[in-house]
Amino acid sequence: MNLEEDFNVAAERVMNLNQKPTNNELIKLYGMYKFIKLGNCEATIPFKFFLVDHLKVTEWYKHNNRCRDDVMREYIIFVESLINKYGVKN
Repeated sequence: MNLEEDFNVAAERVMNLNQKPTNNELIKLYGMYKFIKLGNCEATIPFKFFLVDHLKVTEWYKHNNRCRDDVMREYIIFVESLINKYGVKN
């Protein structure tokens, strides 16, 4: 498989974890996924009053101007760590 296919498999597998990841883990996944799919974040960061939205956009911004392939590799490795931590449904 190539990197794109490995990423797609990881994105599917993470949806079948035995347990919901922590909020921090979910936000980390979100930021990487959005960057991989849409590129640099150009959204306005919401006020901290809207905490979840603020954290999600901030996490996406962290990847701006990075190599997409590097972020895909990190995403795949992170998903594997979540699978090792939580297991997956059969």
